[in-house]
Amino acid sequence: MIKVNPVKELNQKREATINDAEAVVKEVKLLMEADDAADKDALRRAGLDFHLNQVENKKGETLEREKFEEEYKNKVFTESEIKAICIKYDLRFLNTEHFIGKIDGRVANELSKFMKEHCPGNERGSFFIMGPGASFKLDAKKREPRPVDDDPVLFYKLRNNTIGNHHEAETKYVYIHKWGKDFTIARRLRAIFFKNVFSMWFYTLMAWSMLGFGLNYMMGGSYWHMAWIIPAAFVPAMFTLAIMFGEFERWDKRTSKYLWNERMTRRAE
Repeated sequence: MIKVNPVKELNQKREATINDAEAVVKEVKLLMEADDAADKDALRRAGLDFHLNQVENKKGETLEREKFEEEYKNKVFTESEIKAICIKYDLRFLNTEHFIGKIDGRVANELSKFMKEHCPGNERGSFFIMGPGASFKLDAKKREPRPVDDDPVLFYKLRNNTIGNHHEAETKYVYIHKWGKDFTIARRLRAIFFKNVFSMWFYTLMAWSMLGFGLNYMMGGSYWHMAWIIPAAFVPAMFTLAIMFGEFERWDKRTSKYLWNERMTRRAE
């Protein structure tokens, strides 16, 4: 069975982000090498200050990340990197106070070592966990979540700094510990369905269409009958989604893109 390690995927995402940042800086390297204030002033007066500020901010973010990664031994991830993995595997990223899943015997030891070295004060609200929605105490109306053992990942939130042209740097998190079972490919298939409203409609419609084709074949239906299967599948597909999400005002509030850091629930969790 194919297994998925979320920390490994986060590292791949991190490397891609770093490479992209380096490419942006190199692309306009001449702008950064122009130490003459008059040259920079000319760019701003010509309306090209957006590009100059973008490079200055990107360089500031790169330097800030290098500083943090040196301190935390390359275990620093941005919020956008974590978000991408949460959407890809239909995961949540919430404060540890909401976590009700299982923890292993090493969590306390890893936390103790981390706190002793990096945060001796009270940092109760600065720890976050990435894991399936069922591992958290959500704002559920219909049911209580069930604790599961699917690969929770513990992070520590770093304080934001101001960089470049007085822009606040993207929030960053330090990886502390992972435990539980690795995800299977089934988690990825589930995430594809819940990625956005279009994917939910498309795959529900395809499921009912395939069922219709199967029944048509078993009953010896003609090709003329098959032409009506997909249009006819719209009705049961609509009812299926209405049953799953009908009590909500907006279905997009139950997609992975919306829920990755929200304390909302859905029937399909």
